[in-house]
Amino acid sequence: MTAGIRIVKPVDVVDAPDLTITEYVGRVASADSACSACVATVRTATKELPQCPSFDEFVLVLEGEVHILHGTNLTECAIVRAGEGLVLRKHTRVQWVWPGPCKYVPICLPAFSPSNCGREETFGGPAAKTEASMDRLRELHAASGLAMARSRLESAASTWFGGVALGLLLGVATARALR
Repeated sequence: MTAGIRIVKPVDVVDAPDLTITEYVGRVASADSACSACVATVRTATKELPQCPSFDEFVLVLEGEVHILHGTNLTECAIVRAGEGLVLRKHTRVQWVWPGPCKYVPICLPAFSPSNCGREETFGGPAAKTEASMDRLRELHAASGLAMARSRLESAASTWFGGVALGLLLGVATARALR
């Protein structure tokens, strides 16, 4: 494999009766906190709980349509159809509603996590992401957080050891040059 290129296997991070979200890049699939990119497949009419994410979200609708409720008391509606894109700026309160089957690509900067999505769990009512699927999502993200921390520690350790080795090499070279 060429340096700087890494192939990532996708992970189904949400698998609920009405909704599957497959992460290709992000905290779970690639241990990347800078960006997440997924393919979301909605099988039937459903909706999500309101949310106010701490990330910018860019959405490409491939099939079907999604209704984005927004504004005061979520009374305004933006309809995004197949072949259209949507830009949601961070800290924008929205509620996703799918009137039927839909396939879309959400891209989040920084990467999505259960802790930065601002999902209003206390809003009540049925939601596309079931409690069981949310529990699994939290578990996947907790496990990926440990993997990301381990990777950063290994990187820091290799950088530290590399720095020590470079320092020793420069010290020896300087000592020889001063003789």
